[in-house]
Amino acid sequence: MAPFEHPDNPRLDAAILELGADLHRRMQGEVPSVFNRHYWQGRMMEWAMRDPAFKLDLFRFVDVLPVLHSRKQVVQHVREYLLKEGRELPGLVNAALNAAWGGLTSGLASRTIRKHVADMAARFIAAATPRDALPVLRKLHRSGMGFSADLLGEATVSETEVDVYSNRYMDLIERVSEAVSGWRADPVVDRNHLGPIPRANISLKLSAMAARLDPVDRAGCVGRLRERVLPLFLKAREKNVFVNVDLEQWDFHGITYDLFEDLAGHPTLRDWPHMGIVVQAYLQRADQDVERLRSIARSRGTPLTVRLVKGAYWDYELVHARQYGYPCPVFTDKATTDANFERLTAVLFEHVDDLLPAFGSHNLRSLCHALVLAREMRVPQNALEVQMLHGMAEPERKAMRALGYRVRVYSPIGEMLPGMAYLVRRWLENTSNSGFLRMSHHEGVDLHKLLQRPQPAPLGHVASRMISGDLNTPFENCALADFTDEGICRTFAQAIEMQRKMLPLEVPTVVCGTAVFDGEPAVRVCPSDGETVVSLVAQSGTPDVERAVKAALVAWPEWRDREVPDRAMLLERLADRLEADRFELAALQTLEAGKPWREADADVAEAVDFCRYYARQASPELGPRTQGNMWGEDNWLMYEGRGPTAVIAPWNFPLAILCGMAAAALVAGNPVLIKPSGLSSGIAHAYFRRMLDVGFPADVVQFLPGPGG
Repeated sequence: MAPFEHPDNPRLDAAILELGADLHRRMQGEVPSVFNRHYWQGRMMEWAMRDPAFKLDLFRFVDVLPVLHSRKQVVQHVREYLLKEGRELPGLVNAALNAAWGGLTSGLASRTIRKHVADMAARFIAAATPRDALPVLRKLHRSGMGFSADLLGEATVSETEVDVYSNRYMDLIERVSEAVSGWRADPVVDRNHLGPIPRANISLKLSAMAARLDPVDRAGCVGRLRERVLPLFLKAREKNVFVNVDLEQWDFHGITYDLFEDLAGHPTLRDWPHMGIVVQAYLQRADQDVERLRSIARSRGTPLTVRLVKGAYWDYELVHARQYGYPCPVFTDKATTDANFERLTAVLFEHVDDLLPAFGSHNLRSLCHALVLAREMRVPQNALEVQMLHGMAEPERKAMRALGYRVRVYSPIGEMLPGMAYLVRRWLENTSNSGFLRMSHHEGVDLHKLLQRPQPAPLGHVASRMISGDLNTPFENCALADFTDEGICRTFAQAIEMQRKMLPLEVPTVVCGTAVFDGEPAVRVCPSDGETVVSLVAQSGTPDVERAVKAALVAWPEWRDREVPDRAMLLERLADRLEADRFELAALQTLEAGKPWREADADVAEAVDFCRYYARQASPELGPRTQGNMWGEDNWLMYEGRGPTAVIAPWNFPLAILCGMAAAALVAGNPVLIKPSGLSSGIAHAYFRRMLDVGFPADVVQFLPGPGG
């Protein structure tokens, strides 16, 4: 195999430009149907690209339309979403929307709008049912195109839904395998460099095959999926149907790859070459995915197919990572993704004996790079295929097929309601300012510019971030634990086992630093199993409370007069300690309060947030402020603590609410008497110990567990 030439090679770039120009000539006079201005949906798409605000409102309207069951609801949403004051719309669209708003024709217009939206969905969706899809798929094959049929619908929430999807996929496999057997042979579609390949091809999203997938329980999810998915693969092998596993959002990535590796090594499937999986080039770890798949293929001795795509969940991944403070799994620059796509193309060609490449893209530069590079590296033309989406890039796919390449059309099947999410993703792709189809077919961007090598943007300036210990830096929420990271899952599991070894915990009464554990304690049992004794809790009495109140009254003046920044810095140190011990504290919550891992970790993160937020707000809100500018006078406004504060915490957020109440009172200059919930006193005591450890005076914080009365 010839070595991969560096992408800076001028000869390679010249060949890409030449091929791109040839394909462009072949497409002259043709426009993808999605941009056809002769249709209502084409005009809506046109206006959505002109007006970003209208595009957003249109997407919102389309997303909710399937659940609007009355004319009145449609009218209301047209008015609220689309007919905003001051908005100018093209004549035909404006007339239709205003007709739907009111008057005698509103019923007819509302039905017409619903039909138009359904027609828009139909441009991207092959049919509502597998039976209805068969003529569409046959028409594709007659035109020289392969297909990959996919059933719309993701993220099931009940086993009943899973049963439905499993049965539908079984039905799909049966129907397409039976239907294609009578179609005429097409050597381009039906063979690769190794021999015959299945004419029937389906794609499978795993989120539909098990309810409530969660990386917290990665092994459990893989086990549940295996029960559902293995029968489909075995049926597909029996019926000679290729199965491709789609990739979805990052949360499901590890689960998907673990399951695929398990299936690829199954005794009945090890020698079956007609299974594949997606690699998303926008993932920063995509090269590791390719290497893992190569290792799987080599261990089974049978090649696997890799569908290389850019990735369809970019907006979601970016927002999700920012919202929860996770490391962003995707490249944030499109050109970097494009460059990675080309780099991975070369890697696939280097290992074409193990990994059969399929390139899913509408970007002419990306596809021309793959086709030219295949020639340069002497990869057989029929060893690769180009994949495109139903309802998009029709001129591109016809031109590719005319050059003798195998082209496969990804063909979703489903009803309008589950199809809305898919429709919105396709609209986002088509109306994106950086989308290749829009730039080439709608904006008329110069071909030479479109075919230039991707130029990743330089790293931008990093905005000011919160720095621990520097209260002048802006507040940021504590990032939640990213349970897609296997290391974090292992650490959390180890923390739970360590906590188990320490049970039962003794939870004493503590006044002025002196712990007392007298009398008959209350016994707290783990609510998850009803047997494990987690904590033995002292029952503070009236004398304990009176001693604590007297001590707090004595400590109050000194604590009140302590500088606000000093009190705030203690909160910052407490935040550091809580964050350092987050898994230990969260593990204790799973045992004593029965919280699931994710919720327990979030509770600790919220406690950290309370400390850091109040620490940063204390000085500007509580510190001395000058009042007025009278000559010869100094007038100051200051806030003082009002005295000992009872913090009586509930059970449902055993650390976060307790910490928030105590932290606010302490930074404002008030000693606190902590009365935790009887259901979570062990957690409260763990928090209390850390308060003393970081320097809060023993007479300023008192701990009084016991009955609520």
